[in-house]
Amino acid sequence: MAKKTYIVTDPSGKQHTRKTDRVYTHAVVVRDSYEFDLAEASKIYDVDKQNFEYSVKIVNTNGEYLAQTIYPSYTPEQVANVEQAKAQRLAKAQEEVNTFKTAQAFAEDRRAKRIAKVEERRAAGCYKLYDVLGFNGRLDLAQKAASAAQGGRYAEVHILSAKLKG
Repeated sequence: MAKKTYIVTDPSGKQHTRKTDRVYTHAVVVRDSYEFDLAEASKIYDVDKQNFEYSVKIVNTNGEYLAQTIYPSYTPEQVANVEQAKAQRLAKAQEEVNTFKTAQAFAEDRRAKRIAKVEERRAAGCYKLYDVLGFNGRLDLAQKAASAAQGGRYAEVHILSAKLKG
């Protein structure tokens, strides 16, 4: 059976296609929410603080906290790769500890970097673009997918009819 191509045109006029053996009737398209992404990026996450504390442990043990197993079957090249990775992680940990001094400062830096990435996406126009969340073979499945996508993560959610190309 030859594959068919389905087309949907989002509200901005961009066409999205899917080539498949399946039958589709609808597609759900979404546009990311700048406000949601900015709010998420602005949070201080405990994992950032934990990552800093892990770096402190690495530095305090001069890298011995990194449990890198070197198996007897390793070739000299593999052993060298493990040792090089360990040295790189130790150097990164030393840089983090010397630069930030506290877990809070490290977490705030990570937050600032996340916010900067959101702003870069905004400047690039990413929050004006639509993506296909999925193609569906029935309207009720498209409605279910759209309902699950409503609120929060996406600024807009649309159900569009899929047209068969040609």
